[in-house]
Amino acid sequence: MSEPAATDEDARSLMAAGRPAEAAALYRRAIAERPDDFTLYNNIAAALRRTGDRSGALAALERACRLLPGHPTVALNRAALLADLRRPAEARDVIAPVVASRPGDADAALVLAGALADLGDFPSAIATYRSALAHSPDHAGLGLNLGNLLKRTGDRAGAADCYGAVLRRWPDHTGTMLAASALLQEEGAAEDAAGLCRAALTLDPELTETHLLLGNGELAAGRAAAAASRYRSALSIDPAHGGAHLTLGAALQQLARHGEARKCFDRALAIDRSDASARFRRCFAELPIIYRDMDEVDRAREAYATRLARLADHYAAAPVAERAAAAAAVGESQPFYLAYQGRCDLTLQALYGDLVSGLMASGYPEFSRPLTPRVRNGGPLRVGFVAGHIGRHSAVNVSLRGWADAFDPERVALFCYHTGPASDDETARFESLSQAFRRGMGGVRSWAEAIRRDDLDALVFGDVGMDPMAARLAALRLAPVQAMSTGHPVTTGLPTMDLYLSSALMEPPGAQAHYRETLVPLPNLGYAYRPLDPPAVPLSRADLGLPEDSPVFWCCQSLFKYLPCDDDLFVRIAARLPDALFLFIDYMPAPRVALTFRRRLAAAFARAGLDAGRHCRFLPQMDHARFHAVAGLTDIFLDNPSWSGHNTTLEALTHGLPIVTLPGGLMRQRHSAGILEMTGIRETIAPCRDGYVEIAVRLGRDRRHRADLRQALRRAAPGAFHDSSAVRALESVLERGSA
Repeated sequence: MSEPAATDEDARSLMAAGRPAEAAALYRRAIAERPDDFTLYNNIAAALRRTGDRSGALAALERACRLLPGHPTVALNRAALLADLRRPAEARDVIAPVVASRPGDADAALVLAGALADLGDFPSAIATYRSALAHSPDHAGLGLNLGNLLKRTGDRAGAADCYGAVLRRWPDHTGTMLAASALLQEEGAAEDAAGLCRAALTLDPELTETHLLLGNGELAAGRAAAAASRYRSALSIDPAHGGAHLTLGAALQQLARHGEARKCFDRALAIDRSDASARFRRCFAELPIIYRDMDEVDRAREAYATRLARLADHYAAAPVAERAAAAAAVGESQPFYLAYQGRCDLTLQALYGDLVSGLMASGYPEFSRPLTPRVRNGGPLRVGFVAGHIGRHSAVNVSLRGWADAFDPERVALFCYHTGPASDDETARFESLSQAFRRGMGGVRSWAEAIRRDDLDALVFGDVGMDPMAARLAALRLAPVQAMSTGHPVTTGLPTMDLYLSSALMEPPGAQAHYRETLVPLPNLGYAYRPLDPPAVPLSRADLGLPEDSPVFWCCQSLFKYLPCDDDLFVRIAARLPDALFLFIDYMPAPRVALTFRRRLAAAFARAGLDAGRHCRFLPQMDHARFHAVAGLTDIFLDNPSWSGHNTTLEALTHGLPIVTLPGGLMRQRHSAGILEMTGIRETIAPCRDGYVEIAVRLGRDRRHRADLRQALRRAAPGAFHDSSAVRALESVLERGSA
């Protein structure tokens, strides 16, 4: 009878050596000789779990449980496995009796609290952690997990207190250091967060999560190359870390290295087929930031459509548990660059909208049901704004900010939900205009509960498509009327979004065909724009290396907004204006974007026998004050036909810059034309491409004409600002909708 014992011992050695498959084979031999030894079933379950055979591990534990019912170790292992299999109700039922009989069993309490949290019973989960901590105050994992749950439920101060308590007791507890660092990172305290990570790294240089967190900090700061380096460090420690492959792919995507990014997402999926984040990111990786030619646009669009359809089909057939789990991936990545292809996106956005709203409904069914309008007994309309960029940001500057400024407090009580970390003087202004201003609420459930408690009549989103939390909340039903602003000027595609609040002057005929939402073309520009006054920056053309006498065209859109089909317009203007200069702004986050654009221009100019280097200048990215200073040194604002300026056009207007524009068939191609219509100065709105070139050339040649037009624009500009009529119309729209 010595052989089985020896076999069992050998299996344990193999497990310790990281060879679980061989250990499982030895355990099977031992079980064949001792079929009633419950310890063997418990041990083989551990081996099978390490190999990825979770169903086999569960079967072994169930056999062990039948052999020795109620054994706490078997119950703990079984409950932990059920939790891994996303069967939290069963996990709770298995482990709850163990916790009741052994209140000091911290490991059992951890599993129970985790299962309760997965079931959405956060109060019971928190109570379980606190009770366990009272019996086992020296268990750091309890304090850490309690902090994590408090953070998840929106009690960020409570989470910080928990992490602080653990670190005061165990200053070198790296897991808590990293959790505290992640919290600080989310709060915008980037340097403090990085400091904690670096401290953890000195304690354990091989801690993968430290490199990941440092990488996340670099990525949030716009330093994608540095982030990629950190993620590669994580992978050098753990090549099979799916999360590291995923985040490396995200960094490479920002660097416009799309082929490499796709490979990273494929590796993440190969490691974990249930990784919803990897599925979404792999789909969106079909959308490059910039295109070499228009054929590439067509190929990318077709590839994305195919991937999106497959993604929708996958989750349509997926079990409810997988769909609910996938809700966590919604908004983490989004099809942001789809809008920059110059096409109507309704069909693709509607497919995406149905997909994500369905997943959010699976994860948060209580926040997905229709709401009836509240009974209004007098008093103002309760209107909420949701955005991740409440402050000085293009997504809110032209709509939310103008509405907030001009709302009649007798008609509207404003509630603001700032889902992003940054704040500035304009954030403070929003707060001063709000009856309630909420931020730092934590996860989806906390935000949703807070918004529901405010009992709103209408909820307006400012940056769906740009902010992760806003995207998640928009896919739920949190107010009887939900609307999108022009912050990201494309349909959300969401069935939960009722209205799209746009501009009568910017929408083309038949524009409803571009939106899933009911289109509301508010009068004029649709908002009451208030120019921002940046601090003065002393700057001259000489400082920028620009000649004094050459006509300088201000081409200040992000480079990825320029489509290849419009490159020839610069060439045609330069061919007739030998001294013309086009002043662009480099795209610093991704040097490849700038390189692709420069190569495109070089090729287009060369085909006409011209030198792009003589006509095209690139400035580094700059802050708002310097941007205005540079704009003031230019002669003509050359609008981008594929993606018309909006904020940039309004800012050009404050300088009296003549604005050459060619309105297209989509609202996002008609911003400048609408703004010029508002001023009453229409002569630089081109009827066609030839007309666009003619207007630009005349302005470049004729200084007197240019000066006269600048003077006229300065006089007319106030007519585009502070237009309260659009806000009065919006108030009426929301009142009717809430009724």
